[in-house]
Amino acid sequence: MEQKYFDSYIHRGDIETRYEVFINRVHESFLTPPHTHDFIEINYVAEGRGYHYINGSDPLAVRRGDIFILPVGTSHMYRPYSANHQEPLIVYNAVFPFELVPMWSRSMPVPPQLEAFLMSGKQHYRQYADPDGSIGQLFDQMYQEFVQKPLGYTSLLMSSAIAILIRLLRLEMKIELEQLRTASKLDDVFQYIQRHYCETIPLKKAADLACLSPGHFSQIFRAATGRTLVEYIQNMRIDKSCSLLCTTTMKIAQIAEMVGYQDLRFFQNIFKRKTGTTPSEFRKRFSAGSYAGSIDRHDGSSTVIRISSS
Repeated sequence: MEQKYFDSYIHRGDIETRYEVFINRVHESFLTPPHTHDFIEINYVAEGRGYHYINGSDPLAVRRGDIFILPVGTSHMYRPYSANHQEPLIVYNAVFPFELVPMWSRSMPVPPQLEAFLMSGKQHYRQYADPDGSIGQLFDQMYQEFVQKPLGYTSLLMSSAIAILIRLLRLEMKIELEQLRTASKLDDVFQYIQRHYCETIPLKKAADLACLSPGHFSQIFRAATGRTLVEYIQNMRIDKSCSLLCTTTMKIAQIAEMVGYQDLRFFQNIFKRKTGTTPSEFRKRFSAGSYAGSIDRHDGSSTVIRISSS
């Protein structure tokens, strides 16, 4: 059963007020129950590997350097990769009340984007990877300050938490910038396909248009459209052929050639696989104006072929 798990290990002696930062270092086990909490939580996988269950979803494989920002009320738990105690999964948990964030904004020169960054993630967790180990070093320092509690440790805990959040904000902005750049690069590819879909478009040609290696391009293109380059071009060709079948009296062989298929039988096989019917049956079924096709959108939101009758 889920429980307010942090209530069991955050004591009033650890957090004297609601305006402090708490951190612990946990050897995760198979006994920890799913738990929620009333704080923003930042997890840092310090050692080992394992799995992270968030809001009852499928487990996420985690390893050293993985970072999670969990909003208030998120249900989660960790599990080690194995029961072997020589391969422990150790996670830092830093928590603080959300009320601290606007207070920081009013009293310190923190980036104005910081509060919006955490507000935008209030409904969903965020996941990052420590690029160079520097964020892990901040967690190490925080934990030592918290355990030893030297003079001014609460101030250093707060400043370290801000430093971690700023570094994560930078990572988020870098990711968003890369996504914008990727979208811009793919726009050239989509426009090229729109003009040349009836021609052979090698993977290297598309990758060159995006200024990416073929392997990297394939990953990005599939992430953006949900399809491979070949599937995307096939879908566009079949969609164009559907339109021609409904709006012209051209022979099927001519339509096949016009959309890029020299082999009529190959065209017919792909057409049936994509639409569930043959080109001739499709033409008989849909009169002019009754077919509503959908060329693949850049975000992959359309289906392969959508057919509707009036």
